[in-house]
Amino acid sequence: MLPDLGQTGGPSLYRVVSLALRKLGRDDQSQPVMKERKLMPKKKTVVRNPWTKEDLRHLKAHSKARTPVVEVAKAMKRTEGAVRQKAKTIGIGLGHRR
Repeated sequence: MLPDLGQTGGPSLYRVVSLALRKLGRDDQSQPVMKERKLMPKKKTVVRNPWTKEDLRHLKAHSKARTPVVEVAKAMKRTEGAVRQKAKTIGIGLGHRR
């Protein structure tokens, strides 16, 4: 018979399971009681592309042409945020609604 789990200070879950396995004729070393936990997937590493002089020339040209930020970002293969931040850093306006 299995021990009562309602008691305070009663046996641990591992102890109860091992007793139950012994009653069934299995040894707890022969079969694992609990499944192995899966590891968390590794996080993506951030890839940073440095701004070249050519990139800055293109950014200034797009600024003069008043190209929308979305199109500038796609053309330069960078995010909108990166393009906006660089334009702010070098002190140029960007986008068609300035």
